[in-house]
Amino acid sequence: MKFLFFCSLFGMIVVGINVNSQTIYLEHLYKYENDIYQYVYGYYSERDTIIPPGNQNYFEGTNADVGQPVVFKKGYHKAVFIYVGTGPNIRWFLLEIPEDRSKTKRNFHF
Repeated sequence: MKFLFFCSLFGMIVVGINVNSQTIYLEHLYKYENDIYQYVYGYYSERDTIIPPGNQNYFEGTNADVGQPVVFKKGYHKAVFIYVGTGPNIRWFLLEIPEDRSKTKRNFHF
């Protein structure tokens, strides 16, 4: 099942698309002085799972491991992670490698 999540971001639409059993989405993005941004993330998970930081749970535009969640509980969870950093181009990637390793599913926010 696919879900779409929308939130307002300076008049634009930010979308998270569920292509696996976890969906991360950007709830809020605040801009402060000196090019400082605060990102507030939530997620939906179809099941309880653990995805440690590394090649399946990482950030781009900053350090790959910034203390992001590794335990994903079933259901909707709002404001589970806040990241503060410079620049508006920070992206959180969450990948799931299914039991059939011939397919890798990728989930990310824009």
